[in-house]
Amino acid sequence: MKKNAKMMVMGLVLVMVFCYAGPVLAETSIHGDTASVELNFQVTIANYIEFRVGTAGVTTNTINFSPTAAELGANTTIPGTGGDAGGSQVTVSLLSNTPQITITATNDTPTGLENGIDRIDWLSISTTDVLGNLAPPLLNNAGGEASPDTPLAGPQNITTTWEYEYTRRVGDPIPSIPGNYVGTVTYTATSL
Repeated sequence: MKKNAKMMVMGLVLVMVFCYAGPVLAETSIHGDTASVELNFQVTIANYIEFRVGTAGVTTNTINFSPTAAELGANTTIPGTGGDAGGSQVTVSLLSNTPQITITATNDTPTGLENGIDRIDWLSISTTDVLGNLAPPLLNNAGGEASPDTPLAGPQNITTTWEYEYTRRVGDPIPSIPGNYVGTVTYTATSL
């Protein structure tokens, strides 16, 4: 009998606790003609970076340079062909909500553009921001060059055009093997 009495007392205590704890779980209002309650909402936004160099989507553009023998001998700067913006130009867009961001260029052939035997130094290809909105990183054999020197303060919504030109630099030998010299640069936008 004592056991049943203890269980009844415990049950009553639990009922009382749940009755008093009810308003903590949800706001309730009881009135004759109108009842009003509040509900809070929260949206948590993560860091976001959308970055594009060239054609949108999964297409990788190719910039082609075809200097003549006279242009090679005279160290003439020439534009290329290819790119989504015509000539040797690509569309660049950066949309981000991060507080600081930097852009890095990393190449897959650290000794320069290669044809399997000879190479052309990455510094032979210059990149210019045509509209002056986003400075491009320098292409070089070391790779990993960041731009700009001071990270961009966010948020950012930039669209610009980068243009590429080729020059056989003074002092560089004329490539000894005719044919295609290839390499790939990966541009990465990183939140700091």
